[in-house]
Amino acid sequence: MEVRLMPFIDALLQDMRFGARLIKRSPLLSGAVVLTLALGIGLDTAVFSMINGFFFRARVEKEPETFVQVIPRYAGKFERPRGYDDSTTLEDYRAYQSGARALGNLAAWTNVSAAMGDDPTPDLDLLVTCNFFSLYGLDHAKLGRLFREDECSTPGAAPVIVISEEMWRRRFAADPNIVGKVVSLNQHPFTVVGVAPALFPGLLKSGVWIPWTMAPLFYGEDFFRQASVPWLVVEGRLKPRYAKSVALAELQVIASQQDRLHPGRKTSLVLTNGSFAQHPQARSMTFWITLFYMGAATLVLLMVCTNVTTLLLSRALARRQEIAIRLSLGAGRTRLVGMLLTESCLMAAMAGVISSYLGKNLLGKSRQQW
Repeated sequence: MEVRLMPFIDALLQDMRFGARLIKRSPLLSGAVVLTLALGIGLDTAVFSMINGFFFRARVEKEPETFVQVIPRYAGKFERPRGYDDSTTLEDYRAYQSGARALGNLAAWTNVSAAMGDDPTPDLDLLVTCNFFSLYGLDHAKLGRLFREDECSTPGAAPVIVISEEMWRRRFAADPNIVGKVVSLNQHPFTVVGVAPALFPGLLKSGVWIPWTMAPLFYGEDFFRQASVPWLVVEGRLKPRYAKSVALAELQVIASQQDRLHPGRKTSLVLTNGSFAQHPQARSMTFWITLFYMGAATLVLLMVCTNVTTLLLSRALARRQEIAIRLSLGAGRTRLVGMLLTESCLMAAMAGVISSYLGKNLLGKSRQQW
């Protein structure tokens, strides 16, 4: 076997050396081929990565395969705040917390608009339970601390916030003494207790996390006393050795038990990984958006391949005399095809290295914008 492989390896090395010399001999044409391929592959890679990250991947970085979002559908007549179609009631959330054995670290959140200080433009902030940060894989703040359990137990008793690093740098000029300072949200004083690190996948790029017990200040009504009103997005983690189907069946049993407390109400549940692609109402939109962008990226790739083919054909026409001489000297057609393929593979490999760098940078910029 080794004896048979040696001639092949020698021929391959010889073709690689010859291909490298040919690339050096015509740097303009070779450079045009490499750059065209690099731009096309890099752009397509970045588009695919962005679509996959935005529409299909779970929104957490740590162990995304265990992350689940509970999406309820309530049928029947009951009060629902506007814009909270996918929300869970407080009493159902607490029932899932106490009764679900397949799910752990069940956290809840909801978004609010709050203006900070004298800025009239409100930011999108989050009201979260104290285990929200651990659910999303954050154990320690960049500065200060995260929320304590006692700050999420009594409604209205903990006017504290954690701000994002981007907001810390933009609004507070990266003040190292930010922890302990008092800022106002919707004209209410809050104490900054921590700064979340940059790129923390906690649903906010720039904003504020607030204990969910402060919800009455932002809503004008106390949903803790109206426990049958849906207003919470519930998420959690699958425990080891439990499948998503088992967790769904268990939650559905608990939901049916809760329905008995509200005659006329019927609850159906869906468990997703938090992505748009698995959301019941966003699947069709995700399909068409993905089809549009991937179709456009495919057209770009076809144009790139057409341009590269034209450039390589122009090189082949210029090398007709060289190929004729090689054939007259006894070179086999298989040998010539291998030589040309090796040369093309060298340029493709160079383009692949450049495109991976371009795709990584484009994806990094898109993540920062998200």
